[in-house]
Amino acid sequence: MQVEKAFREGTAQQNAHSVFVSLALKLLEQRVHVACKEIITLEKQVLIIPLDKIQIRLTCSYLGTSTVAAFIAEQTS
Repeated sequence: MQVEKAFREGTAQQNAHSVFVSLALKLLEQRVHVACKEIITLEKQVLIIPLDKIQIRLTCSYLGTSTVAAFIAEQTS
């Protein structure tokens, strides 16, 4: 009887540990997923910003303005 009780307690502890590990891994997986999405968003922003600057510079050179500031001044006046 004591062996059976000890076996059940050991099994219950193992099950509890398995559930804990499973939940911890799921939480970690969710955090990694969110972090990856944030990295992708930041990478897109880094790629978009230089393209915008390149487009402004090309527009400036096409219009004959020497600086981005001159181009902006022309656009806002």
